[in-house]
Amino acid sequence: MTPIDDRIIHAIRMKELTPSQTVLVDAPELKTGEKIRFKDGPFVDLEGIFQEKCPNKRCHVLFNIMGQVNTLTVPEQSVERI
Repeated sequence: MTPIDDRIIHAIRMKELTPSQTVLVDAPELKTGEKIRFKDGPFVDLEGIFQEKCPNKRCHVLFNIMGQVNTLTVPEQSVERI
């Protein structure tokens, strides 16, 4: 087995100890009536109409299922603006 250079091990350890520089940026707010697409879940790639934000990072979406318009409550991160 080939030994790993101590400098590589040190660099990896330092990277683990350094706070993450990742910054999460919220997407622009959706507005009532905007078209959305489901990004994941059972409705992935289907479209709907954004209705309103709800508590706990969820939202209401109008969705046409078999000719009937229904309101779904889904996680905000599961939809995107079209």
